[in-house]
Formats: sequence, C-alpha cells, structure tokens
Amino acid sequence: AFHIRRRPDVTVEHHPDPSLIRPSSFRARTEGLGRSEAYISYHWEHRRWPIWKLYAGWVYYQIRLIVLNLQSKSAVPEGIDMSRKEFEVRRKMERIHQHLRERGTPHKYHKRGTMKKNGR
Repeated sequence: AFHIRRRPDVTVEHHPDPSLIRPSSFRARTEGLGRSEAYISYHWEHRRWPIWKLYAGWVYYQIRLIVLNLQSKSAVPEGIDMSRKEFEVRRKMERIHQHLRERGTPHKYHKRGTMKKNGR
C-alpha cells in the first residue's frame, strides 16, 4: 500500500524537456485546450453562442493579445516565450474559433450524456 505524506524537508528539482517550453509547444497547448473546451461545450453541454457574441469575443481577445504583446515581456521568465495571460487569451481565442467551426453541425451527444447520439 502507498501513503501520501507531506514532506516539507524534501526538495524536488524538475528538469523539463526543453522542447516543452518552446513557443510552438505553448501555442499547440493553447490550441488543444481551446478546441477541447469548445467541443465539450458544444456537443456535450449543447451550448450555442449567438454568432455576434462569438465574433465580438474574438475581436476582444485579439485586442487583448495586441496589448499584451505591446507590453514589456520582462514579466515572462527567461527562456519562456509566453506569459500566463497570453496563454489564457490564446486559449480563449481558440475556443471561440472552434465554436465557429462546430456551429451548425449536429450535436454528437445527448445533452450531458455519455452515449453518442447514434448509440455508439
């Protein structure tokens, strides 16, 4: 049997693979998260946003991204290309983009259901 215990006297060092902190890795992560969130929102929760709201949100986050890029990157640790705020803005933009892709397609699941509509 395993036990989980708090050990404040133990120091752990983490040495991530450098490829995980490349700009392309961060962008891929934001895209994957945003697409997944939109897919669940649309197909499982049956969330349908008005088209004007999707475009307004996309414009809003584009402006936020421009502002973030104009601000100093000094808050971002050396070797990392994207701040947490930028990560969140890009994730939300991708979620909106995926909602636009899904718009008009039939829902693949019953609302909050675990089975696909075709029974598989």
